[in-house]
Amino acid sequence: MQKYNVSQLVKGVIGTSKEVVVDGQPDCEGLELAKTTGKLKLTKTISSILVKGHIETKVVLECARCLKRFEYDMKFDVEDEFYISNALKYSNLEQMGYYTDEVEEEDHDEDDTLVVDEHMQVDLDELIRQYVLMNIPMKPLCDPNCKGTV
Repeated sequence: MQKYNVSQLVKGVIGTSKEVVVDGQPDCEGLELAKTTGKLKLTKTISSILVKGHIETKVVLECARCLKRFEYDMKFDVEDEFYISNALKYSNLEQMGYYTDEVEEEDHDEDDTLVVDEHMQVDLDELIRQYVLMNIPMKPLCDPNCKGTV
């Protein structure tokens, strides 16, 4: 699991950032991924943690022509947000001496899969899984000249 503590970002001012190095094998249900590497920059926005960076990995796919399994190299840029729940935002505001009774803001917890959890951590496995799925070719081929099975 690729979990990172973002408590300093959640409590920090807008624009606070930190870099994290991704180096491991993410737990992505339904996908066979090899070691995944990359560098991501996490930045605090008004309602989320913005994640930007580059990821490299290999995924095991099945050739659309010969049905042979093969490793497919993937390199992609990442840009997404982990939303901070209102409960976390309000708890931090109250700790700093602000009152949040009159503040009404949309809570993204129910709508989005990428949220900062109650332990102030982001789980990058789901983010990586989504980007891998978006980057798998429609008809993966083990070789561009694959003739298929005869």
